[in-house]
Amino acid sequence: MRVMKLCSVPDCGAAARTRGFCQKHYMRIRRHGDPEATKRPGREASRFAEIARDVFRDQSPRTQARFAGALRMARLIADNFDLDFDAVWAEAHKAAVRPNGSMNFTVLLQSLEDRAAMLIAGAGADHAAKWASK
Repeated sequence: MRVMKLCSVPDCGAAARTRGFCQKHYMRIRRHGDPEATKRPGREASRFAEIARDVFRDQSPRTQARFAGALRMARLIADNFDLDFDAVWAEAHKAAVRPNGSMNFTVLLQSLEDRAAMLIAGAGADHAAKWASK
């Protein structure tokens, strides 16, 4: 009869698989050198990400991230070309809203990218160089 060995980390109780550790603690040793290490906290969410989470609570994290990226891009366009943020956002939003009221995020992002490209192309070499250096 084989005796099941337990993970050597106190209070774990999972079956030991490799070198006396369960799979979870063994991977922590491999990744961090410490079986008690946990994932480090990531960077703080931007205010755009917070807005996206509030507005699109029921949507996927990917959709929220795309919306936050669109907000960030609209803000960059408005700030770097001395434009009104509300006007930049309204133009992109109008292009992206479908007849049923839902939003096409690909079109939203594409609209903002096109607007930035047109502004850069029309702004002259000085402003394009300033934009590229940021």
